Amino acid sequence: MEKNAYETLKHPNILQMKESLIFKKIDQIGQTTDVNALVLEFAEKKELFDYVEQIGPFTEPIAKKIFRQIVTGVDHIHQNGYAHLDLKLENIFVDGNYLLKIADFDLCRPLSKIPAQPGGSEPYKAPEITIFMISREPHNGPELDVFALGVMLFVICTGNPPFTKADPFRDRFYHKFERDSDNFWKAHEKGGEKLSDDLKKLIMGCCARNPKDRLTIPGILESAWLATEEISLDSYYKEFDKRFAQLQNGQEL
Repeated sequence: MEKNAYETLKHPNILQMKESLIFKKIDQIGQTTDVNALVLEFAEKKELFDYVEQIGPFTEPIAKKIFRQIVTGVDHIHQNGYAHLDLKLENIFVDGNYLLKIADFDLCRPLSKIPAQPGGSEPYKAPEITIFMISREPHNGPELDVFALGVMLFVICTGNPPFTKADPFRDRFYHKFERDSDNFWKAHEKGGEKLSDDLKKLIMGCCARNPKDRLTIPGILESAWLATEEISLDSYYKEFDKRFAQLQNGQEL
């Protein structure tokens, strides 16, 4: 499935496949098996996760330019009949020009074939997966990806995940997120920079418990937060230049 996705998806914000290879692997008892290998575009400036985890959150103007790239890449995935199903900062790579590239399509599936338990990383899983573990109801892939996008945006702007698990019965932060959003934001903003109301509204719209209440990709792109002015491209490059240099030197802001 990963190879099929890479062959289909052609977009500036998606890591491109250069070649597909098959080679022989011999195990300890001499048995030979075919191994498929994909040669992918080189993204030399690490993962987006590194820039946040090691340096710290991005300001909202920079985050807008980051998030728009990710969302337009995801839109291309959906428009071509796939869901990614494992969106997270570790799967967003940065190329030599600081262009963001969505990668790792191991869990990617056609929109008509979403498994009951589609996998993915726990903090990014939507509540219809984490709460109703025994459910065999079909999932809507775009809605799962939109939830993950909301979590990613939160991490980009705060440096921390919004909750450990999207389960109001087992995770107190998701319980606050769902039932008492004012206290949720107060708890996360304590001692840190406050997020704008438009940003909070966008995150809430992406991470709504009911999939039918979540924003669509066009709704995200038309949101008030993304509609306001982004930082200049020059400033974007300067910020990433500074952060990449700090990553290389093992420094923090």
